[in-house]
Amino acid sequence: MEKRLIEPHLGIVTINYLNWRDTVEMVKSLQKQDFQSFHLVIVDNHSGNGSFQKLSEFYSDNQQITLLETSENLGFAKANNLGIDFLKRNYDLFKI
Repeated sequence: MEKRLIEPHLGIVTINYLNWRDTVEMVKSLQKQDFQSFHLVIVDNHSGNGSFQKLSEFYSDNQQITLLETSENLGFAKANNLGIDFLKRNYDLFKI
Protein backbone atom coordinates (compact mmCIF):
# COMPACT_ATOMS: atom_id res chain seq x y z
CA MET A 1 0.00 0.00 0.00
CA GLU A 2 1.30 3.45 -0.90
CA LYS A 3 1.71 5.78 2.07
CA ARG A 4 -0.63 8.74 2.12
CA LEU A 5 0.57 12.13 3.37
CA ILE A 6 -1.61 13.94 5.88
CA GLU A 7 -0.92 17.55 6.78
CA PRO A 8 0.37 18.18 9.42
CA HIS A 9 1.16 14.52 9.89
CA LEU A 10 -0.68 13.70 13.14
CA GLY A 11 -1.92 10.21 14.03
CA ILE A 12 -4.08 9.34 17.05
CA VAL A 13 -4.62 5.86 18.51
CA THR A 14 -7.30 4.93 21.01
CA ILE A 15 -8.24 1.55 22.48
CA ASN A 16 -11.82 0.42 22.89
CA TYR A 17 -12.68 -2.37 25.28
CA LEU A 18 -16.32 -3.17 26.08
CA ASN A 19 -17.42 0.48 26.14
CA TRP A 20 -18.13 1.74 22.62
CA ARG A 21 -20.26 4.60 23.98
CA ASP A 22 -17.24 6.25 25.63
CA THR A 23 -15.27 5.82 22.41
CA VAL A 24 -18.06 7.56 20.45
CA GLU A 25 -18.02 10.42 22.96
CA MET A 26 -14.24 10.73 22.60
CA VAL A 27 -14.55 10.88 18.79
CA LYS A 28 -17.27 13.54 19.09
CA SER A 29 -14.92 15.58 21.25
CA LEU A 30 -12.11 15.25 18.66
CA GLN A 31 -14.48 16.27 15.89
CA LYS A 32 -15.36 19.49 17.76
CA GLN A 33 -11.72 20.62 17.86
CA ASP A 34 -10.51 23.33 15.48
CA PHE A 35 -7.57 21.13 14.48
CA GLN A 36 -8.87 18.43 12.13
CA SER A 37 -5.74 17.31 10.26
CA PHE A 38 -5.38 13.93 11.94
CA HIS A 39 -6.07 10.28 11.30
CA LEU A 40 -7.62 8.31 14.17
CA VAL A 41 -7.17 4.58 14.65
CA ILE A 42 -9.63 2.88 17.00
CA VAL A 43 -8.45 -0.56 18.12
CA ASP A 44 -11.23 -2.72 19.53
CA ASN A 45 -9.33 -5.00 21.89
CA HIS A 46 -11.52 -8.10 21.43
CA SER A 47 -14.47 -6.68 23.35
CA GLY A 48 -16.75 -9.54 22.41
CA ASN A 49 -19.87 -7.51 23.22
CA GLY A 50 -20.66 -6.07 19.80
CA SER A 51 -18.54 -2.95 20.31
CA PHE A 52 -16.70 -3.34 17.01
CA GLN A 53 -19.98 -3.69 15.12
CA LYS A 54 -21.43 -0.60 16.82
CA LEU A 55 -18.31 1.44 16.07
CA SER A 56 -18.43 0.22 12.47
CA GLU A 57 -21.99 1.55 12.18
CA PHE A 58 -20.73 4.99 13.21
CA TYR A 59 -17.37 5.18 11.42
CA SER A 60 -17.00 2.66 8.58
CA ASP A 61 -17.54 5.42 5.98
CA ASN A 62 -15.33 8.00 7.72
CA GLN A 63 -12.04 8.43 5.82
CA GLN A 64 -10.46 10.08 8.87
CA ILE A 65 -10.99 6.99 11.07
CA THR A 66 -9.70 3.42 10.79
CA LEU A 67 -11.21 0.63 12.88
CA LEU A 68 -9.10 -2.38 13.81
CA GLU A 69 -10.36 -5.44 15.67
CA THR A 70 -8.07 -7.85 17.50
CA SER A 71 -8.72 -11.59 17.57
CA GLU A 72 -7.76 -11.75 21.25
CA ASN A 73 -7.31 -9.26 24.07
CA LEU A 74 -3.75 -7.98 23.60
CA GLY A 75 -3.66 -5.78 26.67
CA PHE A 76 -3.38 -2.01 26.47
CA ALA A 77 0.25 -1.69 25.33
CA LYS A 78 0.11 -4.28 22.53
CA ALA A 79 -3.23 -2.98 21.26
CA ASN A 80 -1.78 0.54 21.27
CA ASN A 81 1.28 -0.70 19.37
CA LEU A 82 -1.00 -2.34 16.79
CA GLY A 83 -2.57 1.05 16.05
CA ILE A 84 0.82 2.78 15.96
CA ASP A 85 2.20 0.15 13.58
CA PHE A 86 -0.82 0.62 11.30
CA LEU A 87 -0.23 4.36 11.15
CA LYS A 88 3.51 3.95 10.51
CA ARG A 89 2.87 1.48 7.67
CA ASN A 90 0.16 3.49 5.95
CA TYR A 91 0.97 7.17 6.48
CA ASP A 92 3.93 9.56 6.58
CA LEU A 93 3.27 11.13 9.96
CA PHE A 94 5.11 13.76 11.90
CA LYS A 95 3.69 12.63 15.26
CA ILE A 96 1.61 9.75 16.56
